[in-house]
Amino acid sequence: MTSWREGEVTGNIQEVPGIGPKARGLLASDKDGEDSVVETTWQLFGQYLKLKGFDGNGQYLGVKDHNNKFWYWLQSKGITGHRSTIVKVRQVSWE
Repeated sequence: MTSWREGEVTGNIQEVPGIGPKARGLLASDKDGEDSVVETTWQLFGQYLKLKGFDGNGQYLGVKDHNNKFWYWLQSKGITGHRSTIVKVRQVSWE
């Protein structure tokens, strides 16, 4: 994970720890109809950032709640394994 955090991001979605061929396919699908197709690392970053905002009480989401929201978004895309790895990569890199 250290090499990922310190390395150059190329855009290849499978460079993200926890994302293999199966997860790549699930992220690239639009089965939820929400125009949330993710095919590159850059789009994954964008999806993560789109989830940042306010909770139901008007409070700004903290890091933990934001990462939980991302974890559940990955689940909604059908990713059942390595979600915590994918979320941890972002948490460590963006805090």
